[in-house]
Amino acid sequence: MLMGKKRKKCSSRKLLAVLAVALALTLCPSPMGIEPPPPPPKPKPKPVDVVIPLPDPPPERKWHPRHQSKTWLTKYRGRIFRTTQLPRCEHVEMLVTYHPAPGVTRAQVKQRTGAIVVCTGSYHHPQTMALADYLQRDGRVLMARRTQRGILTSDTTKVVDILDEIIRGNEVSALALGSRLVPFKLDGFSVAFANRQTDRMAIGITKGYIFVVQGVSDLWRLGRFFEEVLGCSKAINADGGHVVKGRGPVHIAFRWRKSPPAQPQSAGKTETPSPEKAPAPGAPQPAAPAASHAGSGAGQSR
Repeated sequence: MLMGKKRKKCSSRKLLAVLAVALALTLCPSPMGIEPPPPPPKPKPKPVDVVIPLPDPPPERKWHPRHQSKTWLTKYRGRIFRTTQLPRCEHVEMLVTYHPAPGVTRAQVKQRTGAIVVCTGSYHHPQTMALADYLQRDGRVLMARRTQRGILTSDTTKVVDILDEIIRGNEVSALALGSRLVPFKLDGFSVAFANRQTDRMAIGITKGYIFVVQGVSDLWRLGRFFEEVLGCSKAINADGGHVVKGRGPVHIAFRWRKSPPAQPQSAGKTETPSPEKAPAPGAPQPAAPAASHAGSGAGQSR
């Protein structure tokens, strides 16, 4: 009996000891426990003997209008307008022709210059063909400025623009035209003149295009056509009436530029022309370019 009681006491003590150890491990884990293995070391990059440079990014391409001319008819508020569209860039040049009395027709100017489209020019006396306002051809002033009307101007390096001031230069061509259509200003013309339904020719410009419009209209409707239909930021009226289908001393011809505009030379460098580029004396001059890269029927007189 005594031996049995001793065995039971030993078993109870062992059980209490095991429970105490388990409770202690639960409340305070032993640092001697099993820990997860450390992560493998990251591989070190190997030294590179040859460095290959990255190619330069391609240059940013700027938007450029398409090199083509278009002509179409549009019915707007009861009137028919014939519109010719040209790219407004350095590849299109504006010529200002001057033929004193008896003057010439637009068709004659188009044939002589190889132009895409020809517009009537500045105002003049109907009988004597005497000029009424400012005219400058290739830097030479043929008539001084008499009014503050808008100036259509262009040179060999800049695109066509409609300005309020005069730009002087050896290669600048400019002329004063009629009423401003966009934004609209009579510029000294009467309301009766603006209301008259007669043949009109006008020029408008956007950021990338030139528009030459012909049609029978008053100035108010013509100005809204440039602004609402063509989206022009500037537009100006040229001489109209019988001059559109008749004769006049001044015309505005637009054609493809025969050679790219001359670039300014660097300081201290003198460019010697190649003998191959200079034509021989008496050699025939190159023919005028075609009327259009995309369509040859643009701008014919009606």
